[in-house]
Formats: sequence, C-alpha cells, structure tokens
Amino acid sequence: MPARTKAFLALTAVSAIWGIASVVIKYTVQFIPPFSFLTIRFVIASIILHFFVKKIHKSVGLWRTGKLKDLNKEDIKLFLVGVIGSSINLVLVFYAFKYTSSIEGTFIFAAAPIFTILGGFYFLKEKVTKKEFLGISITLIGFSLIVFKPLLEQSINFSQDLLGNLIMIGAVFSWVAYVLVSKNIFNNKRSNHSPTFITFVTFFSGAITLFPFGIYEILTTQIDFIKAIPGILYMTILSTVVAYTLFEYGVQRIEAGEAELFHYLQPLFTIPVAMIFLGEGFSMLYIIGGLIILVGLYIAERRIKIIRKQVR
Repeated sequence: MPARTKAFLALTAVSAIWGIASVVIKYTVQFIPPFSFLTIRFVIASIILHFFVKKIHKSVGLWRTGKLKDLNKEDIKLFLVGVIGSSINLVLVFYAFKYTSSIEGTFIFAAAPIFTILGGFYFLKEKVTKKEFLGISITLIGFSLIVFKPLLEQSINFSQDLLGNLIMIGAVFSWVAYVLVSKNIFNNKRSNHSPTFITFVTFFSGAITLFPFGIYEILTTQIDFIKAIPGILYMTILSTVVAYTLFEYGVQRIEAGEAELFHYLQPLFTIPVAMIFLGEGFSMLYIIGGLIILVGLYIAERRIKIIRKQVR
C-alpha cells in the first residue's frame, strides 16, 4: 500500500476517534464527574507517554532528570502552558458536554481557529488579510446560530443546552489562550521539544493540578466506575496515545495542508454516532450553521494552517 494511502487512512482514523470522543465524553460524564474523569485519564496517559518520551526524546531540566533541583524557567513555562491546555480547557469542555449535546459542542469548538486569528490580531498585532476577515465574519454567523440554537428553537431543555454552549465558548477562549501562549514558547529556536513531549507535559500538568479535586470527587461522589471505565479507557488509550501516534504518522508522510483537511471530518463522525447511541436529534440549524462555519474556515484556511503548524 502506498505511503500516502496509509497516511490518509491514519488521519481518517484520527478524525473518527476524535469525532466520536465528543459522544464518549457526553455519555461518560453521566457516571463520573469531570474532575475525576480527567484526573484518571491524565494520570494513566502521563504514565504511558512518559515511556515514549524517555525512549525518543532527551529534554531539559526537570523533564530530563526528574529532580526538582533542576527545575528551570522553561520547565515552568511548559507546565503553565500545559495547565491552560489541559486543566482549564478540558475541564470546561467536559462540563460543557455535561449540559449541551455532543453535536452542538463539536460544531462550537470547530470554530476555535477563527478566535485564535482574532486573538493574534488583537494581542500579538498579527496582520489579517481582507480574505481572512471575510472568513472570520462568515464563521461567526454560523457559530452564533449553533450557540443560540436552544433559544431560536425553544427546545425543552433550552436553558441547560444554552448553559452548556456558553461553557463551551469558555473552552474555546481557553484554547485560544493556550495557542497564543504556546506560540511564544514553541517557536523559540532554542526550544527543541517534540509533539510527543509537549503532549506528555500537557497531560502531566493536568494530572498534577487536577489530582486534589479528582480525589475529593472520588471520595465524596457516587461514581459508577463500571459504566465509566469504557469511556475512561477510550479517552486515555484511543483518544490520547493511539490518536496522537497516528496523527504524527500521517503528518510526516503528506503535506501539512492536506493533513489539515481531515480536521473537518470530525463532525461527520460525531453526528451519526450521537444520533444512534445518545438519541440526539438533528436540526436544520446544524446543517445551516455547520455549513456556514465550514465555509468561513475554508476561506480563512491559510492562516489556520499557519496557526496549527506553529503550535505543533
């Protein structure tokens, strides 16, 4: 089988895993609170990723020796970035899915690159072309339709759904903060951290910061571990270790621009799985809002590719 075909299959598998992850999170938070869920996931993922990092990557300071006395400024920066990208961002994502549907949450988070462009324009004084502003404007229209869908349709649980959507907006903003801060660190020529190492630090930071909250929930909350275990294993093994490995395999064998197109396949996997396993309804606003978002993202595609390449 040609290398490009293997890469396409690998990236399609990644899109499927991450697309279905929204449904898995939505289902699993019924049986285990977000802090507990994330703490267990981060701890297990950190242990697994540690062995990968130890074999393929020689890092600096604390991460190389494991001794606190070797902690340096770069270690602290990496840790803080990891807290934003894991603890803050994912806690908001998990709580959002506790209230809103997996389909709405997926569409809302898909617009994150647009807000990253706006953040770079406002905070980093980055230039934005007229074409990119057009893409941003179009995406924001579709984004607004999805966010305020509960109000527009006056669904039975519209207040709960709207709350979840607003929390997901908070998750989007925390992701934007993660990207903007990351750019200043990962673009530093003196920094030579692999994607695997960055993933490890992100999850390790989450494990450390969320551990007290997770333990408290485990000790004080009624948790159905039997029903929660499949979701925890999916998010830890498939969504973290397997997906990231396949992703790196794919992007190393095809053009970065081609790899980015697979990102937009995720809702195609979320929608049918959510309808079948969670019984989520499908609204015309999903089609209208989703298409508008994708059109806007496509127009602003060049800048989005640059953003993702810089973060990696």
